[in-house]
Amino acid sequence: MKILTYLFLIGLLAAIAIIVVNRSHIGQLELRIKQTEHALAQAEEALREHKISSNNEIANLEKMLAYAQRNPNSPVSPTQHTNTNLTAGTNSTEQALASMQTDNLKQVVNQKYDVLFPELSISGADADKLKQLLIDRERVLNATTTTYFSDDLDADAAVARQQMLLDDIDRKIQTLLGREEFERYDLVKDSGFEQYQVRHMDNILASEDMLTAEQSRTLLFAKLKYKKEYSIAAERADRLAREGDKAAAMKIFESALETYKNSYLEEAQTVLTQIQFSELRVYEEQQFLQIMDSLRAVHEE
Repeated sequence: MKILTYLFLIGLLAAIAIIVVNRSHIGQLELRIKQTEHALAQAEEALREHKISSNNEIANLEKMLAYAQRNPNSPVSPTQHTNTNLTAGTNSTEQALASMQTDNLKQVVNQKYDVLFPELSISGADADKLKQLLIDRERVLNATTTTYFSDDLDADAAVARQQMLLDDIDRKIQTLLGREEFERYDLVKDSGFEQYQVRHMDNILASEDMLTAEQSRTLLFAKLKYKKEYSIAAERADRLAREGDKAAAMKIFESALETYKNSYLEEAQTVLTQIQFSELRVYEEQQFLQIMDSLRAVHEE
């Protein structure tokens, strides 16, 4: 009996201990819950204050923008300064690129028309107008008219618009120049490749045989003069080719190209030394052969 009573007391004490422990855990849990609730309350209060602050800032910004619209000459706000700086940054980049392009075009114009400028009789405001028109022409001439995504109709339309702009610029230039001056300009305006050929030819020569400025100028104008005659014949050959008479077209191409080469070399021989002319003839024979091979590849398909 005493043993049972003893065991009962031990069990009762154990149960009391468990209850005490559980109450302790419950108390700690309740404390943590209260702490969490307090933290959430603080966070909600901070969020509410942040919303109020943001709404106030938005309202102030709207007022400043409205005021700026009503008073365009008034001092700008800090926000407007920021927007202005961003816009200024963008404009600065665009202006830098535009300036770079203009500088490059000016350099091209100065080099390309260096053979023409000394002979021109215009000066002052008309000379400035001419140079600006030449810059505009080079800008149009070098503009991209087609991309990988352009179809044939888009490409044809773009080329037509480009040619229309070039023709308009040429008409304006014609009003500034005399007849003979414009004829020489007409030769030079699309002479980039021919000027490159003359310079390349000069680089082939030994230093003691290099071309003088007058020799280079004579070679260039001779080549451009006979190139123009060839181009007239080539247009007639192109028409025949489009009409289906490729054999006749090819004969005209061959004859016109041969005349172009021989006429140019004959005139070049009158202003060059024997060494210079020998080098020129070898160089030009190769150049004209490449042109002929290209024509045959196109028209014999």
